[in-house]
Amino acid sequence: MHRVRFVAAAAMAAAFAALTPVLAGASSAASERLAGVETGVPAASSECPSGANLVLSPFAGGATGSINGSWSTGACHGNIPSSIGQSVPLLPGGSFNISGIAGFSGVSLHGQFGPGNGSITLVRTTSTWWGGNTQVFSIAGPLTGGNISGGTMSITLTHYRFGTQTIEASITGSVTLSY
Repeated sequence: MHRVRFVAAAAMAAAFAALTPVLAGASSAASERLAGVETGVPAASSECPSGANLVLSPFAGGATGSINGSWSTGACHGNIPSSIGQSVPLLPGGSFNISGIAGFSGVSLHGQFGPGNGSITLVRTTSTWWGGNTQVFSIAGPLTGGNISGGTMSITLTHYRFGTQTIEASITGSVTLSY
């Protein structure tokens, strides 16, 4: 009986030893490609810093890379650039979440847009065949807080417009997070 317990214990120890490099090598960084759409109407929110005309725009979509799953965000903004090449600072606050599978484990990361050198820049506008236009913005900046130790984002935001009214928006780009 003692021999059976010893063999079982030895087998478990060998299995754990075989898995240890996988577990020890678990990444503390995630690089994700994002794609998604605006999921609601921008509205005032307590997640945004105090200031005139600040709203939170909600977005969600899929993430592929180190964590394969989904993401959601609420981005705080005031007036956005209206002239090509014009930039405005990215506001701190709001929130982001990325959840999915990394290796064989579930991962859920969250934080907010950090203060610092973030910006929103109008890159180009294009007329559409249906009489509307698109506005393409470049968004870059730091990510912080929550359960991450830091991160950066590089995002392309596209507004689909009819006249002067944005009727839909989409996001593509990447984030890198340390946790």
